[in-house]
Formats: sequence, C-alpha cells, structure tokens
Amino acid sequence: MSSHNSFEKHLNKYNVIHVNMVDFSSKEIVTGIISELEKALMFDITDDYSQIRFFDNNNLVRTLQDIFAKTRIPLHFHHRRM
Repeated sequence: MSSHNSFEKHLNKYNVIHVNMVDFSSKEIVTGIISELEKALMFDITDDYSQIRFFDNNNLVRTLQDIFAKTRIPLHFHHRRM
C-alpha cells in the first residue's frame, strides 16, 4: 500500500479496521466465521462510535451506513495478505 502513488494523499484521512482472518479460522462452517466476524466488528465499531445512535445494532451494513451518515468519513477495511 505504501508504494502506491496516492498513499501520501490518503494517509491518515480514513478510519481503518484491520481484520486478521486467522483469528476466525478455527470455525468449521463459513457462516459461523462470518457471524463471528460480524459480532467482533459490531462490538468494536459500536464502542468506538458510542456517540452515534444506531438504527439496528445487529446489522453491520446498516451500522456502517449510520456511521458514514453522521461522520461523512468512510471506513476502510484492511487485510494482510499471507
């Protein structure tokens, strides 16, 4: 990422969520992995943005939309390639 020509332009302009998928790989079923990931993200996101009133605390997509609507700052998800 840092080698990309627009790196400096975007540096420290967005909130970034780092997800380590290895933490979720002990689940045997894909739906279980997704459910655990959503719960973990919701836990962290709602804590970090506790000043925002969310429409549906069980819906990750709607929660992300609520955050953007209030802050006008998009959230970016970052994953590390192995």
